[in-house]
This record gives sequence, structure tokens and C-alpha cells, in this order.
Amino acid sequence: MTRQLKAAMSEAQKQLRRRLAEIQAGTFVTPGQDRVTVAQVLEGYLENRRLAGKPGLENIEQRCAKLRSRIGFLRVVDITLPRLEALANDLLAEGFARGTVKVDLAYLRAALNVARRRGVVVNRKTVMVTHRSDFPTITVDNARQGFFERPEFEAVREALRTRGPHGPTLADVAAFGYLSGWRISEILELPWAHVDRRARLITLPSTGSSKRKKDRTLPLDYRRPNGEWANGELWQLIERRWQARAVGTLLVPWVFHRRGKPIRDVLYSWRKACAVARVVGRIPHDFRRTRVRDLVNAGVPEKVAMEWTGHQTREVFDRYHIVTAEDQRRAMALAETKATAADNVVSITQPVRGTRRRAGSGR
Repeated sequence: MTRQLKAAMSEAQKQLRRRLAEIQAGTFVTPGQDRVTVAQVLEGYLENRRLAGKPGLENIEQRCAKLRSRIGFLRVVDITLPRLEALANDLLAEGFARGTVKVDLAYLRAALNVARRRGVVVNRKTVMVTHRSDFPTITVDNARQGFFERPEFEAVREALRTRGPHGPTLADVAAFGYLSGWRISEILELPWAHVDRRARLITLPSTGSSKRKKDRTLPLDYRRPNGEWANGELWQLIERRWQARAVGTLLVPWVFHRRGKPIRDVLYSWRKACAVARVVGRIPHDFRRTRVRDLVNAGVPEKVAMEWTGHQTREVFDRYHIVTAEDQRRAMALAETKATAADNVVSITQPVRGTRRRAGSGR
């Protein structure tokens, strides 16, 4: 092998190692990649999501439109950590919440991941994308701590009940949220087709989204030891709604409605009712935290409580379980009661002083 050939092979091996290192680091620019823009990457991501057919496409389109208007003109190879940090700071300065900015950047990251898997079509040619970039870390600590005590809920429900002709319906919406711990959207969209009155059971079918990956059931009543139905509060509520399903000659398909029309929003009436009841700072979603807290405090196994409320992960469930100082006092009293009871137990293997019989005493 000639000296020139050996030198050429050595140079080729060095170039190969540099190219592999660039690919590993995400800095290698494939042919045509320097012409790919962020707007084209986002469009490819939307096509991928539309084909997947999963819920939430409207939200994805809105997020991608925001990103396109901000950085759509940039080349993909120009996406770097400093540029993304500048974008995040600009959005925060305009008043967007930290959680919103974090989700926007998460969609951009997802779009780049899809582009690396499938490529991007540019001028009817597929261009492979290998560029990688670090993303800024945005800490979000906005978990709410609101929940209802029973008297607070009763006050708000009564205030809703007196709000005009639709007041009783809104009061039932609030009561269903308090007793079920469901999301307000799930309550307002609940159809009678999902309610089995014979079995006294509601079944919410899976939507495939992260909020409801599998079917979820909610019992409407329970049986007493003698086998008879208890006719509890939730069942009585459903029976009231069943009696109200007829509007003229129309049988309304929704459990909760306004004269046959679906209820789109309750926030206006909710705020007015909270003001009347002097319950400040509560939102309907606080019913979820309330139900989680009540179920756990009642001794319901956490797995059962998670199935009841529809929480997918233990992390989110724990975040919804609000522990108050009063809860801690009750736990302290329970612990001391058990400790005292244990101290008062007399072991059967140890004779009690003063009670040992004398041998042959006959007593």
C-alpha cells in the first residue's frame, strides 16, 4: 500500500469520526437542512398529529400558530438555547404565564423530534433533520390549594339555587362536582347514554387523551347490608335530573341543560354565587381536591380514590390531596388514642399483681 493511500485512508477515518461525533451531538447539517425553517417543521408536526387522530388538535394548532408567528422564519439550524431563552423571556414579559410558556416550548421540542424521525418536505423532497438543541428549564409552581368544607359548599349551592330559573340546575351541577370530583367539562358534557339507571352506574368511555386514557366508572349508589339500595345523595340528584330531562316534547340528551340547550359555561353564575355566599377564591375545579381529600380521610384506599376521580398518576393525585392543620390534629388524636389503648392492654402471659392464687388455697 502506497504512502499516499495510507494518508488518504487515515484522513477519511478522521473525517468519519468527526462526522459521527457531529451526528451524536446534533450539529451535523445534512444536505438541504440549512434551508429548513421552523414553520416547515411545525407544519410537518401538524400533519403528523392530524394523521394520528388524537383529541386536542385544536389546542396544538393554536400553539403552533403562536410559535410560527414568533420564530417561524428562523432556520432549524439557528435554533439554539440562547434563542429559546430569549423567546421565553419575551413571552413572559408580555404577560404569558410560566406554565403557558413551558407548554409552548414543549410543543416546539415535540415538533423537532417528529422532524428528526420523518424528515421535512422541502420543494417536494424529503430533507432529514439532525439538528438538536437544549431547551431552557422553566420551573412552574402554581398548584392550587383550594378546597371546600361542607358548610362552604352548602352556602355556594344555596346561592346558586336562588339564581333565577336555571338556579336549581346550576346547584345540581355544583353538587355533582362536590360528590364526584369530576372535571367541570365532564359534568357539563355528560349524556344520558352514559348513565345506567338500572345498575346505578355511570361509565365514561375513554377519549384516548392524557385526561382519560381508559374507561372510568362512577357508582351512583350503594347497597346496605340487607341488600337494599341506600338511595344516597348522588342517586337522588340523578333522579331529579331524570325528571327534568323532558322539555316540551323533547327528551334532552344531556344530564345538565338549560331548557334543552347544553350548558357552555358556569363561571359567571359561579362568581356571583361565591360572592353571595362569602366564599372567596374558589373555583369549580376545587371540587376535585375536595373529593380526593374527603375520600382519603374517610379511609378509602388510594387506588380506589384515583379510579373514582380519574387521576392517572400518583404524583398528580398527591398534589390534589390537601392536608390541613385540622387534618393533622385529627391524626394526632387518633395516634394518641391508639397508643393509650395499647398501653392499657394486659398481656395474658403476665399475671396481674395481687391476683396470683396460692397453691392449695381452694379459691
